[in-house]
Amino acid sequence: MKIVRHSIRWSAALSLALLALACSSDAPLLAGDGATTLSDAQRSDAGIPTAVPLLPPGQHPAAIVGFPGVLPLATSLSVDAHFAEAIDHGMTVGRVQVDWRDLELTEGQYTLSELETQLSSLADLGLRPMLLLAALDGEALVPDDLQDLLDAGEFVDGDVFTSRFALLLDRVIPMLVQHGGWSITVINEPANYLDDYPENEQARQIDASVNFTAAASDHVHSIDPRIAVTVTFRDGHALNSGAPYTARFLEHCDIASFNFYYGDVSNLTGTPLQSPIDPNGVREEIVELIAIADGKEVVIQEVGLHAGYEDRASPTGTSLDLQRQYLEIFFEEIAKEPIIRTAVWFTMVDFDPGTAELLVAPLRDEGISESFIDAFLETLVTSGLLRFADGSERPAWSSFVEALDGAY
Repeated sequence: MKIVRHSIRWSAALSLALLALACSSDAPLLAGDGATTLSDAQRSDAGIPTAVPLLPPGQHPAAIVGFPGVLPLATSLSVDAHFAEAIDHGMTVGRVQVDWRDLELTEGQYTLSELETQLSSLADLGLRPMLLLAALDGEALVPDDLQDLLDAGEFVDGDVFTSRFALLLDRVIPMLVQHGGWSITVINEPANYLDDYPENEQARQIDASVNFTAAASDHVHSIDPRIAVTVTFRDGHALNSGAPYTARFLEHCDIASFNFYYGDVSNLTGTPLQSPIDPNGVREEIVELIAIADGKEVVIQEVGLHAGYEDRASPTGTSLDLQRQYLEIFFEEIAKEPIIRTAVWFTMVDFDPGTAELLVAPLRDEGISESFIDAFLETLVTSGLLRFADGSERPAWSSFVEALDGAY
């Protein structure tokens, strides 16, 4: 069995580098320690419809293969075998990521074959795809002619942007439904884009991004109201710098989507990760994100922790055991919260060293310290549950399989 590599785009860990550069008491939410959210059956009994009718009931742990480039043969065979093992143990969700500008190179000229191949490959394996089709993700990811308009002072909520994206959605949404898809994210980590603007410009950019989201959501629902539309927030941004506008985006989202990582940018600048991991700290952040969702079902688009260098000391203070700890604690905690519908571990296999070096090249050009770059590289080349060099398992792999089995 051959698994299609998800190689169109990756940006989650890179957002850390960009950062360095730059519920009421009666609501069905966690009210505090020991409280739980409603199950699918309880929501149904209470007359609360699911926003993801195309996703089977229950919680769906998953993993994305990643963006490993060209794998050594032994690693490629191992990834295929481990992906099949995950499916055998009950993995039912897959993820595909692509930028708007990769699908529409020029006005009206679409290149959708690779997207369809990835969706079809997941469907053939019995997986239900969630699609990240980013219009914004740290930067505008629009076709070149629209980028020219942005450079000239236009905004993404202009008619030309919303109408062009609608035409793309006219082609993509039926394809997504055909292959068993159930959700689409139209903006990824908006704070990475919005927080770059000075305060006097940011308000208008926020308005434009929210309006773009609203238009996209309305259009998706006009095509197929069963597809859940969302914007994905980075957990720390949603709780801190992005908090003032997160709720505005969520007004136009069917589900609340987050990227959720252990640690923050300080761990790339000399502050080691906390070890051992405090389960209460992980739970508190999960509680906060559920509260932000304000009753909406929650998707964890990415969750992860790198395992660290094994031939020398980790510059971020992580380890094989810390990666295993975090995975077990995270999946144990979300298992208590059925309002969280899926969580996707990032990643199954490491980045290859060559791709990682390409990603840090701009940082070197900016004069970023080698200590920071070394720490950032570690988050990439040890991100996986499997090692890039030979496809061998890290200890956290067994814990992931146990999560699929419902052990937590």
